[in-house]
Amino acid sequence: MVLEQYVASFERDTTLEVKTQIRRHGNIFNSMYATAERNIAVNRLGFLVDLGDFRTFRKDFQKAFDAFDAQFLEIVKARKTIFKYDCSHRQDRVIDP
Repeated sequence: MVLEQYVASFERDTTLEVKTQIRRHGNIFNSMYATAERNIAVNRLGFLVDLGDFRTFRKDFQKAFDAFDAQFLEIVKARKTIFKYDCSHRQDRVIDP
């Protein structure tokens, strides 16, 4: 459940227009994430839990969690870059991190 909550935290709020574009190109959008190592690891964990097979759970959990941590750090770095190069001179911009 902890990992599922962490995964859910990566889902961003989007406008109706963006949701429409995602839906329109849903298969392409989903296929980009389906092959990501972190998503494969999460799916594997769910499958193992359903089977009651916990022999490799800790290793698989750590692998998935580390992958999401790496993605989170990439997001933080990208946000810092955006503020540094795009918003540093604009005091009127408010972006909710």
